[in-house]
Amino acid sequence: MSYRYFLLLLIILATSCKSDTEVVKPFSENQLQKMDMTAVSMMDALASNRPEVVIRNFDHRSFSKRLGKKFFSFKKEEQGFLMGILMNSLAEQIFTLSQTITKAGLKLQMIDARHKGKVSQVTIKVMDAEEESTITYFVLYLKENVNGDFVLVNFYDVFSGKSFSQLAQDLLAIDFENENIARLFEKQRFRILEARHLESFGNYQEAYMQMDSVTTEFRNFGVYPVYRALLSSHLNDSLYLKELENLKQITPNHQSVLFYDCISTYVKTDEKDQSECLEEFLIELLDN
Repeated sequence: MSYRYFLLLLIILATSCKSDTEVVKPFSENQLQKMDMTAVSMMDALASNRPEVVIRNFDHRSFSKRLGKKFFSFKKEEQGFLMGILMNSLAEQIFTLSQTITKAGLKLQMIDARHKGKVSQVTIKVMDAEEESTITYFVLYLKENVNGDFVLVNFYDVFSGKSFSQLAQDLLAIDFENENIARLFEKQRFRILEARHLESFGNYQEAYMQMDSVTTEFRNFGVYPVYRALLSSHLNDSLYLKELENLKQITPNHQSVLFYDCISTYVKTDEKDQSECLEEFLIELLDN
């Protein structure tokens, strides 16, 4: 199977690429050790199909603070309902991620861990089973809670183009009080379910057609454009390059733009050596 296929199931909602920059007291050796241990335990959990470990360590209260004024403008009951939707979505995707890594034998490698402002940033490289091709990179954002434990407050998967908080904000921006919009949104959800069903039988052409027929209002909503791009990778290079270009236009994160450029170069030249391109990308990813 093409390495591109696995990117579909590595779409995890996450945090913004920009971390807090205020000056804080440096971590002690004990804090750094606990941070590393937490990150390693999450990596091991994903690689051994134990997603509940990651989900259990996610702090939804800290995450809610990243959703901005829009989220807190809702009533308490509505906030709880929306957070429930987001947490269910996160849990489903982490379960899928863990299963994919396990079944495909993908390799995870921690390449950087640093304390930046209020949040610790741990960068992980995802490779194929032979460790020859880079699948994606993701960043764990960890925060020390009042008990001195480190919890996951956000997650950024580079290929997804948007973070969990950014995707959540996309959801919050939908006017669900408008019955027409709500019905339209529901119809698009059925399209992606049908596409996933078709894809499970290897019918990538019809699955892509389902996603390509998503109405204009939701065409670039959430993971829809990413899924469409991955389905196109099974069809032909020109279509895949077109969808990658679309992802470049809609991602708010420059790191993702650079990563799409690396993939596009690989597709166009069929060269496995992406070291120079990825080196530039990594500098950007680690410096922000």
